[in-house]
Amino acid sequence: MAFAIEASREALVRGEAPAGTLRELFLASLSELLQSAMHPSRGDPAFQALVLRAHCSEVDEHARLSAMAEADRRAVSAAVGAIAHPGKLRSWPDSPMRQALARLYGLASAGAWGELLQATRRLLGQALAPEDRLKLQALQAHPGLARLARVMALEPLEAVTRYHLLRERHGPRAGSGGAAAKGAAANRRGVAAEMNTVEALRAVADVLNRCEVLAERRDPAHRPARYRVVDGLLVPSGFPGSAERAKSEWDVAIVREVHGQLAAELLLLAEVKASPDAAAGDLPRLLRSLERMALADAETDYVFRTSDAELRLAGASLRRLGPADSGLPPQVIYCCDAPVEPAPMLSAVSRGVLLSEPVCLAFAGQLGDGKEPDREVLHPVWERLIQAPPPLRSVLNQYQTARSARDAMVHPEDLVASLRRAAEEALPL
Repeated sequence: MAFAIEASREALVRGEAPAGTLRELFLASLSELLQSAMHPSRGDPAFQALVLRAHCSEVDEHARLSAMAEADRRAVSAAVGAIAHPGKLRSWPDSPMRQALARLYGLASAGAWGELLQATRRLLGQALAPEDRLKLQALQAHPGLARLARVMALEPLEAVTRYHLLRERHGPRAGSGGAAAKGAAANRRGVAAEMNTVEALRAVADVLNRCEVLAERRDPAHRPARYRVVDGLLVPSGFPGSAERAKSEWDVAIVREVHGQLAAELLLLAEVKASPDAAAGDLPRLLRSLERMALADAETDYVFRTSDAELRLAGASLRRLGPADSGLPPQVIYCCDAPVEPAPMLSAVSRGVLLSEPVCLAFAGQLGDGKEPDREVLHPVWERLIQAPPPLRSVLNQYQTARSARDAMVHPEDLVASLRRAAEEALPL
């Protein structure tokens, strides 16, 4: 499939229609991929969950409402607290009303949303102070409470249970302890990768600064520059261009400061990734960000916030960040300290985009029902691919994108070693 996609892209670049053999190869590969993903024991549980959601309205409703559940829990808990928080009830005399309100608070704390809704309705049938009645009516009518109660009502359904089991086979459920642990581990890997890159770039800056000292000794007329590393650069508000789908923060950079100049020049910009595959998914967003940086006014200085201070950068150095022939300029790199691994022929993101096409979900649904659909029904996916509307444009360009990201990727230690060799050859230290 990856070959068919890349060969088709190259044909389109030449202004030619992809050969019919490429179409046949694509459809056969896509059909095989769908059959593999739907295999009962060796298949892809995340995709099978997606297919189940596409073909069962109760599962889809449960998934949609669950996506809002955390915000709904906070809002409903706050509404219950405004009426029945223990601190509010402490001064009340013991009475059936106090007990009823305390029960509301207990139900909210336990996440018993269906019971909470029923208890609120019963309480509204009793004599209440006007202020309390208004609050309870607002709680009863709260859309978040209705959604949470509906989620609980859908939980026992067999299809919903199967959906959860498939999702859990793929990985821990969102909001669970397992998901939190997985996220924390990924965060630690990312932080460690960024720290390693910062240390490596500081070594690079040290080499450059030593070269400046030696150059000044040899030529007193030389204006020495100072190189230093900054991290966490925040793009200032009001910067030219659109911030939509563009980075608002840069990982690490080396800047060059010359005595007498108010603004520094951005010499090297490094984006840090914990794994090589992450760079390919990030590259389109990075390119949009660089296109925005290239809109800087060459005569204007821009103040960026960093992790520990403010930094004034010359607009002329930002303009030089513009992509070169749809690729990264030489002063923008990806840094990754993970072990070398081969690039996948078909990225996980591209695979996910293809399999999420409605035609593919329908095809997979028939496979799940024990049918053998004709692969020709997948032809609309081929047509959309070669027309390349978003998001299929990223699939058509996926190999070129992955190659560009890998070409711009270096190991931090290799960067230091290569600069030291170059410096020693040009100006022995």
